[in-house]
Amino acid sequence: MNKRKLCAEDFFAFFQDNLVRKNYIMEPYINSTTLNGNSFVLRTTLKRGSYGKFIEMARYVAITKGVVANINLKGTIVKDVEQFLDEEFAESKNQLIAQLKNLEKTIIKDFGEFEGREIFNFGIDAGIDRYTKGGPSIKLFELNTENVAIRDKKLNQETSYAYYRYLYEKYCQSKI
Repeated sequence: MNKRKLCAEDFFAFFQDNLVRKNYIMEPYINSTTLNGNSFVLRTTLKRGSYGKFIEMARYVAITKGVVANINLKGTIVKDVEQFLDEEFAESKNQLIAQLKNLEKTIIKDFGEFEGREIFNFGIDAGIDRYTKGGPSIKLFELNTENVAIRDKKLNQETSYAYYRYLYEKYCQSKI
């Protein structure tokens, strides 16, 4: 790629010609890396269970030497969030856990229903920007609602059953 400095006018022209109305999303870079420079993502999986309430199915950290921390990549290390925060962000651990829980609550509140339909499950991918003014902070990378991987098959089945039972009783107006 040809590298050159752009003045404001050149950048605006580049932006108009290449990005506007082309379905690109631009977002700020978030340096979500460990102290050793490995990429990581915090993954929380939520699923509806009894009475239609969301249940936390999993919360873990995926760490890789690659550019993107994806749980399906070879060489990915999976850690418990609290253990990871103890190792990487000890002074800010409690603040970061509170931010992560607040993000989960906000997503449930704002996106739990979409166009009149209840969303069944969420996969929340977030990072931590350690260079934010005021200390490290949680940043949302991605929110998934389809094909959310849940490792604990028994918990997954029990939660799904509880939710389906809730729906049956709610819409068929009879108890199982």
